[in-house]
Amino acid sequence: MDLKVSEINYRNYELLASMSIEDTMIISAVFSELEQDHSLSNAIQNVVLSYNEFCKINDAEFKPIDEFKIRKILKNAEEKGYCRLFKRCNNNHNLYYM
Repeated sequence: MDLKVSEINYRNYELLASMSIEDTMIISAVFSELEQDHSLSNAIQNVVLSYNEFCKINDAEFKPIDEFKIRKILKNAEEKGYCRLFKRCNNNHNLYYM
């Protein structure tokens, strides 16, 4: 695997700081699901179920989410340069993030 080495600049830290804790947690969960060779739709469904179950158990202040909100979070994160989603074969995806 080839690794891309880039200079670290302050803009990257600003991007990280601009992501909310909830968004970062969701992106990390999607990344974990995709690492287990789930399709993107299955990964998102698993994250939705796990996240909503977590909220119910802990009576957390986070609101329940759905698939559309996760897709919106991923899209916004890609636009900000926080993560990149690459499609592999057979509807499998790789997610890279800072």
